[in-house]
Amino acid sequence: MRRLILLLWICLLFVSCECYHKLDPSQQKLKRTVLVYIAAKNGLAYGNFPEQDQKEMESAIDDVPSDCRLVVFVDDTDLPRLYSWEADKSGCKVKTPIYTYADEVNSASASTLRDVVRMVEEKYPSESYGLVLWSHGRAWLPAAAAPDRHRGTFSEVSDSALVPDVNADPLRRSFGVDNGNNSYSNSGSRMEIADRATALEEFPRFDFIFFDACFMQSVEVAWDLRKATRWLIGSPAEIPGPGAPYEKVLAPMFYTDDYARGIVEAYHKGYADECVPLSASSDDCFGVVLSAVDCDRLETLRKATSDIILAYMSSSIDDNVSRVQHYFPYASTEIPYYFDMLDYMRNNITSSEVLQEWERTFFDAVPIRAATDTWYSAYSNGLCDVNQKNYGGISCYVPLNGKVFAQLNEWFRRTSWYTAASWNQVGW
Repeated sequence: MRRLILLLWICLLFVSCECYHKLDPSQQKLKRTVLVYIAAKNGLAYGNFPEQDQKEMESAIDDVPSDCRLVVFVDDTDLPRLYSWEADKSGCKVKTPIYTYADEVNSASASTLRDVVRMVEEKYPSESYGLVLWSHGRAWLPAAAAPDRHRGTFSEVSDSALVPDVNADPLRRSFGVDNGNNSYSNSGSRMEIADRATALEEFPRFDFIFFDACFMQSVEVAWDLRKATRWLIGSPAEIPGPGAPYEKVLAPMFYTDDYARGIVEAYHKGYADECVPLSASSDDCFGVVLSAVDCDRLETLRKATSDIILAYMSSSIDDNVSRVQHYFPYASTEIPYYFDMLDYMRNNITSSEVLQEWERTFFDAVPIRAATDTWYSAYSNGLCDVNQKNYGGISCYVPLNGKVFAQLNEWFRRTSWYTAASWNQVGW
């Protein structure tokens, strides 16, 4: 009887978990390693979002093939740490520490990102790599711009927390917030686009970089990262507070083919197929706006866009933007509208033949798009509509006249896209 019970217990053990089979000795590299880089030393850590997303990954860990690895870096209210999922003696996947830092690090620093990626690459030589960048985001904006609220969810942060950090380096832009003291604050160090691109270009080109962070799917960001990754995945708008549904998104990260489409569709499906309420007392649901950019096609899009700007744009007039889809609810001196690039061009190119030719290059470069009919904006504390007919899925900055845009225009001139797209040649 005991032997029978023991046999049943062993059988149950081996059917209750997915096993990492030992790699063939002739197989020198894993198929793909994906690093999830969670920069949460900010208000997000106090929304319990890092823990929730890691639990979702754990629930789907059996979707990771045996010849691939998931590695997670976390910098939150505890000491920074790096871990992966490895096989234990029974062959089951278990959370395995790789490195725990003795002191705090700045996770919004390009040097920290570089060190973490290098550590992962050395420990897990792979045929391909994917990178998830998880935190706050501001696209191409400098750190002097107002800090983020809670990402796309109801915030308890007071309006005073939105005051710009006047001591911040105005050249530091976009991704991540590290407040340095494990507080609720969303003010602090940020990672500059060009520094991040330079750091990542030291490594084999990523199959994808996926931003689980607000506003990061902009043409300015994509242009800077085009050499670091084949596919750039993200949202031109605020992402939902709970972020990606990793229990659905994890599997396509390891697809051999069409992984970019798989990630976008799984993320979208998680919000389109079921209501994720804004709060326990709300009947409204989060939505999500997503796309994937093929960075191999960005040079063609740049050339086509440059031709349009030289032919149609001028600083002597304000371009037609009143009807253009935008992904920030109101303009300010420090936050732009984030205009939808496709909708903007459709509102300003008067020749149907020229528009069709530009659209061909655009759809080649941004072939994957998905959006719910609305998404939630924490800034306006309400739902924003998506113009599905003209939805392009990637934002662009449009320099405009008026005092409210003067600072934004100055910041925009510091981006590499400003010159690449020929804005500098039409008086802006």
